Amino acid sequence: MSYHGATFPAFSMSFASVTLDFGDAPLFSDLSLSVQPGQLIWLQGKNGTGKTSILRLSAGLLRPLNGILSHELAGFQTGPEKLVSYQSHKDSFEPVLTVGEELSFWAELYDYTEPIIDLLHMIGLKDQLESKIQTLSAGQKRRLSMARLLMADRPLWLLDEPKAGLDFQGQELIETLIANHLNRGGAAMVASHNPIKIIGRQVRKLLLETRS
Repeated sequence: MSYHGATFPAFSMSFASVTLDFGDAPLFSDLSLSVQPGQLIWLQGKNGTGKTSILRLSAGLLRPLNGILSHELAGFQTGPEKLVSYQSHKDSFEPVLTVGEELSFWAELYDYTEPIIDLLHMIGLKDQLESKIQTLSAGQKRRLSMARLLMADRPLWLLDEPKAGLDFQGQELIETLIANHLNRGGAAMVASHNPIKIIGRQVRKLLLETRS
């Protein structure tokens, strides 16, 4: 089954007075924010200020020291796995598999039934179906990560430096995919040093600063 192109059901994610510790000191404290359909949140700040940690908290990969983090989908509380797709700045593919084999695995996991070759055309990897992942460039792997997000078809994208390793065309592709996602009623939280050019219904910048 694939819902690609359909409007997402209502959803939200919220932080209420969240504190995350790092070693003996809080990385950040009393953080409150909410993410709604159509919204783009740009997490900006130097390395070590907590951008990636906010994404990992949102994805359920970290737990806050204090505060409440909630995910809601179609009017019900849910787990983050039903609401979010997380694209790390690190690759998590099997290097000895081909692109087609890797995507076939994810297609089965996400119950994705549209032709994989059509997806590869969309992300600019139509000639790499039989290529082993270990032979791909950093930019090609970043495109492959976006293909996995499209397969999962979750309403909230969590993107860590999504343009890293991409040429100009690749960066434009990322912007187009995010814009299309927002137009479907999805949302995105993007951690990036680079400015975000996407024009969504709601765009917010969250500047994180180093704690003294």
